[in-house]
Amino acid sequence: MAAALFLKALVLAAMLPFSFASGDHDHGHAATPAAASVAKTHTVQWYIPGVHSHGGSGGQEDHGTDNVGEGKKMSVVVGDTVSFQWKDERHDVTKMADKAHLDSCDFTGSTVLRAAAETATYNMAETAVGTHYISCSVSGHCAAKQKVICEVKAAAPVTAAASGACRVILTMGLVVLVAQMSWFSG
Repeated sequence: MAAALFLKALVLAAMLPFSFASGDHDHGHAATPAAASVAKTHTVQWYIPGVHSHGGSGGQEDHGTDNVGEGKKMSVVVGDTVSFQWKDERHDVTKMADKAHLDSCDFTGSTVLRAAAETATYNMAETAVGTHYISCSVSGHCAAKQKVICEVKAAAPVTAAASGACRVILTMGLVVLVAQMSWFSG
């Protein structure tokens, strides 16, 4: 009987640190935990920003400056996809060596991610934290501010409420284990 009690106490002592681990937790006062993040696709209309003319047609087009332009940044998380899309104009997608190369439109050491085409889509799957400096290497396009900085951040960590739920489950398992040991020992 004493051996069974000793074993119960030993199991209980070994499990308690796992069920009541310290750290950031909410003691049950947090709002409903957020849903796990779902990978998203971020679409970039890949054109020279602003009002300009194309070729000898004399017509003016305005592609706006929402996504693309000098100093434009977008933030995404690991697992997301950035989709560069364009139609009826010749562009490519080129990853610049660094910010200095992007700012000066210096394509030395750059990597062409999607070769120049009149109409295309290039999907850049984000697999690691980091920063991508993207431009178009078609003549004059970088100087016309067809560029964007893509900052990739880590996915959000598990919420405190979710980790608290794990501690509750572990504690319940411990209680069941001790109850079973009591049932069979005596």
